[in-house]
Amino acid sequence: MEDKELEQLFKELKGRFDVARPIEGHTERFEARLQGRATHQGLDQGRKWSWKWAAVAAVLVGVGLGLYLQGTGVQDPRQGALSPEIQRTQFHFAGLVQEQVTAIRQKSSPATERMIADVLQQLEHLEADYAHLEQELVQGGNSKLLLRAMITNYQTRLALLQDVLERMEMVNQIKTMHHEDPIL
Repeated sequence: MEDKELEQLFKELKGRFDVARPIEGHTERFEARLQGRATHQGLDQGRKWSWKWAAVAAVLVGVGLGLYLQGTGVQDPRQGALSPEIQRTQFHFAGLVQEQVTAIRQKSSPATERMIADVLQQLEHLEADYAHLEQELVQGGNSKLLLRAMITNYQTRLALLQDVLERMEMVNQIKTMHHEDPIL
């Protein structure tokens, strides 16, 4: 936009701007709440980053495992069960998922019960998909593709659980804010 167009726009909008002043003390109360949330968000950020790093580490383990299997010529894990590397990765991811489920159950409230039931149902579907992928891998399917799909399945579970945790915290915060006494 040119200067003339901007000036014209401001002339047209003159008198339409919100110029009301907030109630006395509003700024102090707002800043106090921001300070309180900043401390809580700092803790939450640490948790978010830790699981993200864990997910990155698991992906790197999976990629390394894929390269290892390709380099050794072992592409068919039908020789009994899954390789120890796959089992360790599976154990790691399962631990992360269980940790998130435990956190969700600990933070449950009547307002979030339906949300928890929905996520647990979605997790069951993802677990069934994972079992199918695992069976295909044991039967000698394309190991690279299946391993990538298995890791993606676990990452999807973790992302889903993290999203539900964040939504539950928002619901609980909103509920807490509605039950606080207003300061006038």
